[in-house]
Amino acid sequence: TGQVSTPGSFFTGTIGKEPFLVSSDRDNTLRAFYNVCRHHGNIVERRAVGEADQFTCCYHGWTYGVDGRLKKTTKMQGIRNFVAGQNALKTMGVRTWGPLVLLRLAGHPASDEFDHEVLPLRQELEGLGFSSGMTHVCRRQYQLECNWKLIIDNAADGGYHLEYVHRDLSDN
Repeated sequence: TGQVSTPGSFFTGTIGKEPFLVSSDRDNTLRAFYNVCRHHGNIVERRAVGEADQFTCCYHGWTYGVDGRLKKTTKMQGIRNFVAGQNALKTMGVRTWGPLVLLRLAGHPASDEFDHEVLPLRQELEGLGFSSGMTHVCRRQYQLECNWKLIIDNAADGGYHLEYVHRDLSDN
């Protein structure tokens, strides 16, 4: 949440192959959108993080407010049945939990559904100071040219392979 703590602050990324844009609007309300222009599907905001009053697609100049509303189009005068209000950035479900910003591609879930699903994990993590003790420090992004399972398996095996592959890191 530290990356979007002031009005106009934003960050972008991808979930799978879906680009997203999280911004804090003028009222400091957190919002999340698909980072895709409604005109021709181009990425709207190319920076990873920053501050902005608006987001402008570099392809045809369609401009969106930090609240996702379409503010300006180019060369759309006279186009029948075009309604700017129906062409805002597509929203994603967004919720905060401690220092985390959680996104849901399928839209906004009922809050009681989220609370019910997360409650066991929340109770365990709150005892460790999760909500009050963590802050955003930096952002690192890696492009790995490998099978993703190799990374996940190595990170998730609890150090099981260390004794055999990285003997100098092992206690045994």
